[in-house]
Amino acid sequence: MLAERLGEGAVEIRTSGFGPVDLPPIDDAVDVILTAERDHVVKIAALSPEAFRRAMTLPEFLSYAADALVDPGAAVGDAGGDAVRRWIEQLTASRRAVEYLRDRIPEVADPTGSMPKAFEAAVVAIEQQCREAAMHFSARAH
Repeated sequence: MLAERLGEGAVEIRTSGFGPVDLPPIDDAVDVILTAERDHVVKIAALSPEAFRRAMTLPEFLSYAADALVDPGAAVGDAGGDAVRRWIEQLTASRRAVEYLRDRIPEVADPTGSMPKAFEAAVVAIEQQCREAAMHFSARAH
C-alpha cells in the first residue's frame, strides 16, 4: 500500500516475528515498528530499549496518528525520511514504559483458531488498518 502511494522502492517493509534472525536492521534504518500485540512491543523493547519509542501496535499507531492530525504541535514541516522519523518520535514522546505495561493498549485481535468468517473479518479489519497507516505515512513523507 505504501509502494502504491510513494512509489516502488520508496520504503522497505519486512516482517520478522520473533524467530531466529540473520542480521538485525541498522538502528537508524528503522523508523517505526508496527506490531499486532502489546506483548510484541514489550519483547522488542526488551531486546532494544531504544526501539520502544518506535514500536507500537498497529491500532495504537493509528490512534496516535489520528490525534496528531488535530494537534498542531505534532506537525512536521519538511518531507522525507527525517520528517517521518521526527513525527514518530513526537507521536510517542509522552509514552513511558511503566505506564505502557499497565495501561490498556489497543491491539489487533488475533483470529487464530476462529471460525472462517471471524478469521476473514479480522483480515479485512487488519487490511483496513494497514490502508489507514499507509495514508498517514504517505502524508508525512510528502
